[in-house]
Amino acid sequence: MEEINKKFLELYNLYSNDVLRLAFSFTKNIYESEDITQLVFIKLFKELKKSNNKEYSKKWLLKVTANECKNNFKIAWKRKVVLRDEVLQNQVDLRETLKNDELSDALLKLSAKYRNVIYLHYYEGYKIDEISEILNLKPSNVKTLLSRGREKMKKILEENCNE
Repeated sequence: MEEINKKFLELYNLYSNDVLRLAFSFTKNIYESEDITQLVFIKLFKELKKSNNKEYSKKWLLKVTANECKNNFKIAWKRKVVLRDEVLQNQVDLRETLKNDELSDALLKLSAKYRNVIYLHYYEGYKIDEISEILNLKPSNVKTLLSRGREKMKKILEENCNE
């Protein structure tokens, strides 16, 4: 049991911030992101107890995070209730965890489908095949989302420069 706890703490210390940032990229709500992060690490702990020999990687954790975020959106009342002020307030947290610059501002203005693939590709350094595995998308869809997301970010940045 001590070996499991040690492995869990090691993975938590290495990847908890990455899981939290990806969850926030989906939800734009720090409180929901923290809840999702907690769920992901509870799943990890249960998995470690089942099979201590299996290797759990950052990619596995981010895939579980993406799935938890998608499950979070499936809850009917969460789709209907949007607390605008809370969302705007929590956007500051992602800017602080990324960088407080024009790029992170532009990233926050994108819809989730573009924001998530761009975040995973440019901020986390994942390749298209890895992103497709994490988000359960076809590689061609990831390429399209990256391309369209970059175009949308370019327009946002150009608008900001013209202001």
